Amino acid sequence: MGVTGNGNGNGTGARKTKLHVVMFPWFAFGHINPFIQLSNKLTSYGIQISFFSIPGNIPRIKSSLNLSPPNQIIPLAVPPVEGLSPNVDSSSFLPPQIYGLLSQALDQMQPQVKTLLTQLQPDIVFFDFVQHWLPPLASELGIKSANFSVFSAVANSYLVVPSRMPDPNQPPTIEDLKKPPPGFPETSVTGVRTFQAQDFMFLFKGSNGGAHRLLKDPVGETSSFGWPCCSHAALRNPRSKMGKMVRQFPRNFCDILQFWE
Repeated sequence: MGVTGNGNGNGTGARKTKLHVVMFPWFAFGHINPFIQLSNKLTSYGIQISFFSIPGNIPRIKSSLNLSPPNQIIPLAVPPVEGLSPNVDSSSFLPPQIYGLLSQALDQMQPQVKTLLTQLQPDIVFFDFVQHWLPPLASELGIKSANFSVFSAVANSYLVVPSRMPDPNQPPTIEDLKKPPPGFPETSVTGVRTFQAQDFMFLFKGSNGGAHRLLKDPVGETSSFGWPCCSHAALRNPRSKMGKMVRQFPRNFCDILQFWE
């Protein structure tokens, strides 16, 4: 038996036989695959899935995503960005400077995403860490949004809590990132190595040397990938690692992430 829902999720409007969820991951398969896994699980409960991605990713997504009707994959056109090949199909194997260009192209997809959401009228859209603009866009349409983080609670509480970056215009340094932020639970995790901290810098530093666009919400406030603005946030419970740090999914790491409530 399907779930009764509606396009704006508020109990009004036309009745539907299924709850309808849009999945909108970042274009790398390290992000796409967890969204596929979540989609397939939701499908097993009779929930309809519409999956957004760029055309080059679609054949590989088809091989794993349950496309039982009415599930569908919806291609997003990649807007022209200077320096970005029109044939780019994913973020796999892209150098860092091209990764930034693909992020710019993603930002320019807002009009087509808004059009699609207006047409589809899903109950909720699950988005990734890069679509900081998605929650207000969905809210404008009366659609709920949920940030599905493919990173663990440990990684999120170490990297993207506001205490990590109290000044939105002053990104943390590598030395800052080697140490846990204020409020981090007392555990055996006491820091990371220099090469790990260097890898994490891409989250915080924009091309102009200032704060990365991902850490600012639409009105310029310090944010964490849209979490304060969205309706819900979901954390993957991985057996993966942040470096070699992530071993479990303890509650105290979730507690530090509750400051937005």
